[in-house]
Amino acid sequence: MNLKPCPFCGSDGFNHQGGIICSNSDCFMFNVCVSEQFWNNRPLENDLQADIGDMNRENIGLKSILKALENIDDYKMQGHECYAKHVLLSLRDRLKRMERGKK
Repeated sequence: MNLKPCPFCGSDGFNHQGGIICSNSDCFMFNVCVSEQFWNNRPLENDLQADIGDMNRENIGLKSILKALENIDDYKMQGHECYAKHVLLSLRDRLKRMERGKK
């Protein structure tokens, strides 16, 4: 298992008497020996990474909606008013589904 940096000071951890301690002698984890699983456990960090992934997926969806909205006036000017309305309705539906997915 690869060791993450110390959760308190960012220094490397190393094996010591069957556990992990911090390599920084100024860090309080230098004197505290813990298991690899405990050392690498970062629940808040994992939750934040999951949230970032969710936001990136939502951002991709919103960019595609924005691109479609930017083209609405072009469709209207070309006489495709009905298609423009269809695009708007489908985008509203997509936004509603995205909002429901957040809850």
